[in-house]
Amino acid sequence: MTRISEFKSNLITGVRPNLYRMEIQGINEKLRFMCKASQLPGKTIGSIEVKYLNMTHKVAGDAVFENLTVSIMMDTDLVIRNGLESWMEDIRTNDAMIGSNIGEYESTGNLILLDNAGDDLAEYEFVGLWPTNLGPVELAFESNDQIAEYTCEFAYTNWNRLK
Repeated sequence: MTRISEFKSNLITGVRPNLYRMEIQGINEKLRFMCKASQLPGKTIGSIEVKYLNMTHKVAGDAVFENLTVSIMMDTDLVIRNGLESWMEDIRTNDAMIGSNIGEYESTGNLILLDNAGDDLAEYEFVGLWPTNLGPVELAFESNDQIAEYTCEFAYTNWNRLK
């Protein structure tokens, strides 16, 4: 039987989900302060079924990375929102089916987990990052005691654990 004292001795301190920093090259560094929520990357490795002598053997397939969703608090100078809108306009203009070539619009993003002292605990790098969905900003008269926010969803090629 496990005792609470054993549990406490193994759990020195846990990682706090509110201690992190998000940085995306090409977006104003203000994002590190206005990024309300992000997520550690997930990874799924598919499987390929190989048939042989009436048996199925599974081997590793392609790695699949879920899109990264970031919640951003809106500031009064709109610097982050304007930057995201311009980035998406560069990828594909609103009035024509022209845009940047692959590789010209991709960037790099970093998600840094922090410990309780504010030091870097772990760092993830998102390679080939670009915005796919810029969420709406909900406006309402009764929302007078909160900061407006929106989400942005990013696709990326892969992620690397740097630290």
